[in-house]
Amino acid sequence: MNRRKLLPSFSTLFSKRLCIGTLTVLTASCSVSGGDTSAGHAPLLEMKRAASTHEMADPRSARTDEQPSTGTLNTRIALGPKAFLIDIKSPEYIGDATSYIDERVQRSKAGDSQASYEIHARVASCKRALDPGDDGEYKVYSSMGLAEQFSRRIEEEIENCKAIAERTDITGENWLSLAAAQGSIEARLMYAQNPRAAIGDLTDVLSDPSRLIDYRRNVVEYLSESVSSGNVDSIEALANIYDRGIVAERSYTKSLGYWMALQRVHPSQYSTESISRLFSSMQTEQIIHAQELSSDIYRSCCERLSIDNPTHQE
Repeated sequence: MNRRKLLPSFSTLFSKRLCIGTLTVLTASCSVSGGDTSAGHAPLLEMKRAASTHEMADPRSARTDEQPSTGTLNTRIALGPKAFLIDIKSPEYIGDATSYIDERVQRSKAGDSQASYEIHARVASCKRALDPGDDGEYKVYSSMGLAEQFSRRIEEEIENCKAIAERTDITGENWLSLAAAQGSIEARLMYAQNPRAAIGDLTDVLSDPSRLIDYRRNVVEYLSESVSSGNVDSIEALANIYDRGIVAERSYTKSLGYWMALQRVHPSQYSTESISRLFSSMQTEQIIHAQELSSDIYRSCCERLSIDNPTHQE
């Protein structure tokens, strides 16, 4: 039996939450995946949920060879005239990975951020298939009588990915960074959560410290731009970033401002608890400043400009 990490090409049944990063100490981003998104949608980024970086899924739900591979299945969940959440769902890949990627390369080169993001996701799936994992997932499926299907699906993905190693034009590009730079909100959320994928490991950073400086600046810029486009997940990411003080300089005033804006557009127990915690440790002037900042964030994210009067907020 080939016991390797579970691929993201399986549909999610056993876990409705998919953590998308590897270093949860930064923003601990998680997304709702595979569940009913019509009500009770949880925020994409919740730092108190630190789960594994892959999903727990049922091999019985995988597509057959007669069914085509799908691209990313992400959908936007409207929270108002402008604000939205992203429901990140895991693609189901069938067939040769290089063919899937080649279909998107020209669009990526032309500046299509979605094509670049889909290439990144496909390459990442191959890397996970080729990376030996622990026996945890295998044991779960074995206890359900699904061990053979689990191993067979992993082996299929390895076969689909084997040609990638010979393609330096694919392996030599950082598709996540490219997609983020091109404007993909999904890629920017992943970029913020997964510094290893964005800038490499510690050895890479030590050999070129400017990588980390650029990364920290890019994260804040990317997420701020995503907030302005209406993405509520990015509000929570920045609230956590300023609360923790790792990617950006710690600022409880900014953190509270983002938490209060999030609470206004998409309240949750976690944002309520975070606001209460920060309130108890801040001075009155700081809280007033945070409230003003919160109003600015909310207007930027969640109010659409009137066509007749661009200076008027609906």
